[in-house]
Parts: sequence; C-alpha cells; structure tokens
Amino acid sequence: MDSESGVAHIKETSFLSGILQAVFSNGFSTISQIFLILIVPKFITPTSYSYWQLYIFYISYVGILHFGWIDGMYLQLGGEKLENIKGDKVGNELCWFTIFQMIVSILFVFGTLLGKFNVPNTYVLIQTGIIIFVSNVRSFYFFLFQATNHIHEYSVGTLIEKVITVIMTIIFIVIGFGNLYFLIIADVLGKMISLGYTVWVDRNTILSSIKIKTLPIANIRINILRGGKLLVANFASLFMIGVVRYTIKRNFGIVDFGQISITLSISNFMVMLIQAISMVLFPYIRRIDFDVVKKLHSVMRHELSILFLWLVGIYYIVFPILHIWLPKYDLGLSLLWIIFPVIFFDGKFELLSSVYFQALNLEGILYKINLFSLLLSMIWSFANYLLSLPLSMYALTIIGTFFFRSFLGEIILLKYFHEKYNRNDLFFYIMITVFMLSNWLIGFNSVYTYIALLTVYTVVNRKNIFHYVIEIIKIFK
Repeated sequence: MDSESGVAHIKETSFLSGILQAVFSNGFSTISQIFLILIVPKFITPTSYSYWQLYIFYISYVGILHFGWIDGMYLQLGGEKLENIKGDKVGNELCWFTIFQMIVSILFVFGTLLGKFNVPNTYVLIQTGIIIFVSNVRSFYFFLFQATNHIHEYSVGTLIEKVITVIMTIIFIVIGFGNLYFLIIADVLGKMISLGYTVWVDRNTILSSIKIKTLPIANIRINILRGGKLLVANFASLFMIGVVRYTIKRNFGIVDFGQISITLSISNFMVMLIQAISMVLFPYIRRIDFDVVKKLHSVMRHELSILFLWLVGIYYIVFPILHIWLPKYDLGLSLLWIIFPVIFFDGKFELLSSVYFQALNLEGILYKINLFSLLLSMIWSFANYLLSLPLSMYALTIIGTFFFRSFLGEIILLKYFHEKYNRNDLFFYIMITVFMLSNWLIGFNSVYTYIALLTVYTVVNRKNIFHYVIEIIKIFK
C-alpha cells in the first residue's frame, strides 16, 4: 500500500490494452443486447415487449439522479494515478454518495407505491427504483476506474453484468418463465452481481482506507457544479432520443413505442462500442501535449469519416435479417434507414468533439452544444406531437438533431484548433445524405449506388488514407 495515499496499487492499463479490453467488453455488451433484442420479441407479446422496452428506457436515465456528483469526480481525477489519490478523501465521498443514493432509491419506490399505475407500470417503476441505487453506486467505482486508466476493472465489471443477464434470460425462457417480470429480474441480478464485483476488486484500494467523516459539502458542490455540465453531455444523446420516444408514447401508445424502440435499441447498442474508445482516449489526451492532441484530432477526423461511411453499409446486411426474423415489428424496422446513421453522427461527436472538450477543460462549450441540441429536439418533437405527424417524422427529428450536434461540435473544435473545414469533412455528410435519399427513393437497391460511390472515393484517396493510418500508429506508438 502507498504510504502517502493509503491506496494499494492496482496495475494500470496500457493505452492499447485499454482500447482492446474496452472494445471487447462493450462489444460483448452490444452483442448480448442485440441477442436480447432478437430473441426476447420472439417469446413475448408485443405489449409485454413494449413494457420491457419501457423499463430499459427508464433505467437509462437513473444516472441523472447523482446530479453530476461523480462526473465532477471523474473530471477532477482524470489522468491521475490511482496510487496518488487520497483514499480516505474519496472513501468518505463514497460513503456519503452511497447513503444519498439509498435515500433517493427509497423515495422513488415509495412515490411509485403512492401513485396510481397499472400492474406492469408499477412493477417497472419499482425495479427502476432498485436500479437507481445499484447502478449509481456501481458508476462511482466505474468512473474512478476510467478516470485513473484502470480499464480492466471497468471492462470485467461490464462483462459480468451482461453475461449474467443473458444467461438468466435464457434460463427463464427455457423453463417457461420468459415473461416481463422475470426478464427484468434477470437484468437486476446482472447489475447487482456486477456491483458486487466492483466492491470486491476495490477492497484493497479505496475501501481499505474508508472512513466516514463530516459531509464534504464544499467538494461535493464543486463536483456537482462542474460535473453537471458533463452529466448533460453524457446524457445528451439519451435526452435527445428520450424526448422523441416520450412524445411517441403519448401520441401513438405503448405498442408503437415498442416498434420504434426496437430500431433505436439496435442503433444505441452499436454506439456503445464507439463510446468505449472515447472512454480510453480521455485519460490519454489529458496526459499528452497540446500539439500532439491537435495532430491526433486531425488524423482521427480524416480516418473516422471514411471508416464510418463503410460501416454504414452494415445496414444492408442487418435490415433483411431483422425483416425476416421479426415480422411483427415491420413498422419500426421500416424506419431503420432513417435512424441507422444516428450511430455515426453520435460516434463522430463522441470521438471528435466530446472527448476533446472534456480533456481540454471545455465542458462549458460542450454543455451549450448539448443544450442547444436538446432544445431543438424538444421543439421539433412538440411540433410533431401538435401536428399529429407520422412516425417517420419523429425518426427524422432524431437524425436531424444528431446531425446538428455533430456538425456544430466539429466546427467549434476546428476553430479552437485553428484548422479549416475541408472537402473530406464535407464528404461524410454528403454520403450520409446520399444513403438516406437513395433508400427513400429506390429502397434496398440503393446498396449499389452507395457502395459504388464510396468505392470510387476510397480508391481515389487511398494514399491519403494510408498516410493518416501511419500517423495514428506513430502517435500511439
């Protein structure tokens, strides 16, 4: 144990190892969630599936209820080494944070019991109340691991949750208990066991020097004030989609809510892979010189655009499979061509804007970008609701707001780095437009148009693409 900090050493993860571990754990999470998306609807009714999606929808927002407390800690400790952190100080915050989350969780459940909800809604809300405590306390450990570059511990914790959830779901379906109530129990158990792992792995670090002292009001206030902006940034994507999903539920009902949810879920879980890389980049960027940060952003900007455009082509593989496998969800899947590019707008924003704003202490700018984007989503969704527009307009609302945020973040950061917007940057947005227009006009046969144009561009720019790959390797060497 470190004599000054009172914190034992956990081996720090190297950058490449961190990337691989984070991508693997989040990749498995994505696969497991896609597995659940594909399997669960085959064994439960559309109504039960819609309530299950409602539960997933609710628990995705429980992180709001720490009000940026641990986001502020994440920014404060980002790039630090775990052995240099004062264990008693962080341990005291952990104690008070745990107590606070327990109170919030109890109040949420109590409020649910006082409300007048139908049985499925009541059950969903009670389980959400339990997840508030379990998920947020686990997030305290996860954020600590991420900030100090201990990606292995974070990755294993994530992996445990998904493995347990998938195994329990399969067991419940096989033994004939594949209904809404047991599916939610499987998810809750997975998160509880994952929390148990994070507590166990931390037993010789922060927990070994934990002492509950006076409530650290000043430090909590600083963390919330600073972390609140990052909280908005972290939840902006969910807020932007959530506003649309809420208006769909109000305007069309629970069944159509489930229809659009299956399409959004496919996109959301693929975004998790991209966010895994962003998570590893943060502590790395905090430790390198500004000139290197600027160069890294430049080469990533060029390479990610072409990579994402090729990945858009996955749609032409995914759509026919889902169309055959889930015929009852034709309405939602018919909108996949509109929503699918959200993955790459969100991915560009996460990897080329958000992580840089955080690492360069520009959370205020990040906060404003996300706030403007959220307001746009709210105004657009409200207009859809008032005019009783079809589901396709709600899908366009999602893609429109994500495009706005991605483009705005890119322009602002380029100005900060004193770089110019070039034709390669513009080509990404042109090709996404081609993808959507060709799907709208000629349907699935648009695959030939899209792939042909992208192939020509790749061949013409092959030398530049190869050059930037070499530059990225040199930076991370």
